[in-house]
Amino acid sequence: MNSAPIAYLVLRTDLGPYNPAGYVASAASFPKVGHCFQLFPGKNVIGRQAAPDVSIVVPAIVISRRHAQIDWPATACWEIEDLQSRNGTILNGQRLNPRTNTLLNEGDQIELGRVQLLPTCQTDPKDPRTQMNPTAEQLETWLRGPYMNGDH
Repeated sequence: MNSAPIAYLVLRTDLGPYNPAGYVASAASFPKVGHCFQLFPGKNVIGRQAAPDVSIVVPAIVISRRHAQIDWPATACWEIEDLQSRNGTILNGQRLNPRTNTLLNEGDQIELGRVQLLPTCQTDPKDPRTQMNPTAEQLETWLRGPYMNGDH
């Protein structure tokens, strides 16, 4: 099996509107637009609350406790699967069938509920998308680029 490339999910949605006061987390603890969640080989479960099997926490009311999973299986490519979430998982404008693995590519548009995430793999150490903790200025410049306008 090939080793998984370094990969991230970049948060593209302000979570504030999706969190009634005190529902999931305090506003101060919300990940901000541009936050990078690292993906690891194996199963990466995305959910709204921390749990032993949830490795990526996106504290928003529109996200299910176990919403979706991104995996690097034996096929040696990133895949995404909706875990029978209430609000569904949309990939590039198409709703995924629950419990069906779908190939995930660089720059795909992922929507969980109405929360948008952008997957990216490390390709250039100078590219802010490939840094685990890019500066705010690097991310702002990148987010104003073609991905923000859907022109990829």
